[in-house]
Amino acid sequence: MGRLFERHFVDAIPATSARREIHFGFVLLGHRFIQCTFVIDQIESVEWHTGQASDMAGHDMNDWHVALWFDHNDPIKGEGRRKWNLRKPEQEVYVVGPSAPRERTEALGRRFVRFLRAAGACLVESGNETSSVRSRPKIGRAENAPRPAHRV
Repeated sequence: MGRLFERHFVDAIPATSARREIHFGFVLLGHRFIQCTFVIDQIESVEWHTGQASDMAGHDMNDWHVALWFDHNDPIKGEGRRKWNLRKPEQEVYVVGPSAPRERTEALGRRFVRFLRAAGACLVESGNETSSVRSRPKIGRAENAPRPAHRV
């Protein structure tokens, strides 16, 4: 129902809160309605790319969209998705905003990543210009750290 209304929003629970979240919703008759909630630490990536129409046509059909990938935390669902060899079996996707030409979608994607970072998400550039991914803590010795002396 919320897709029918023009006043959509995304907001963040203050970083001082015990559970950091973002909420997507809409405003109707002066009341805010929350459609979905995401825990910030469960956000895996934000990407923008063409949609199904471009894929089927074989060229850009101005159907770019922003995708928010997040952990679904359901091992049974993940196992089922692994059997189908899905791209991200441990995550689900939420499409942010409408499909639009690349320039508008890229601007929305970059603004959305900045919003998520300000809300506390640890997102870094992925190495391509159309996505940001969750930063992973480095495990083990840092690359430039001195090596321990070898003892016999």
